Formats: sequence, structure tokens, C-alpha cells
Amino acid sequence: LVLSEANCGIALASGGVDAASSAADVVLLQNESRHSLFLQVEEGLDISKQCLAKIRQNLGWAVGYNLVSLPLATGALLPAIMAPASAGSSA
Repeated sequence: LVLSEANCGIALASGGVDAASSAADVVLLQNESRHSLFLQVEEGLDISKQCLAKIRQNLGWAVGYNLVSLPLATGALLPAIMAPASAGSSA
């Protein structure tokens, strides 16, 4: 019950699938020593930070791309692009 109420739950898989493993957000499979356990938790946190950084980077590129491509696709920038060209051709 406590693991299912937690913000982030970590369980050790020490055999079959039990209630703790099914309720946990992260399940650590190898448990050779206490030192190894803390390294696995630290590695999991590093991977999650890298994943969130990549998500933010992709979101930034997507927003930038859409800010440029959608006005071009709708023709909103066409008058601004064509005005200098038409002014130069009539002179």
C-alpha cells in the first residue's frame, strides 16, 4: 500500500513477480551487494535526467520548426517576401 501511494517506488526483484514489483515505478533486477544497489539507483536517476533533457530539446526544436514552417505553409510570409521582389521589378 505504501509503495502504491509513493511518488516514485523502487523495488528489488528477488525472485518472482510480487506485489511490490507490480506497484513500483522502477524494478532493480540485480542485487549482488548494497553498493551495487546504490549504483543502480544513481544510474537510473542519471538515465532519467538525460531522458528529460532530450525531451526538452526535442520539444524546443519542434516549437521552433513549427514557428517557422507554419507561416510559410499558410502563405503568411509571402507578401513580405514578394514585396521587395516586386518593387525591384517595376523600377
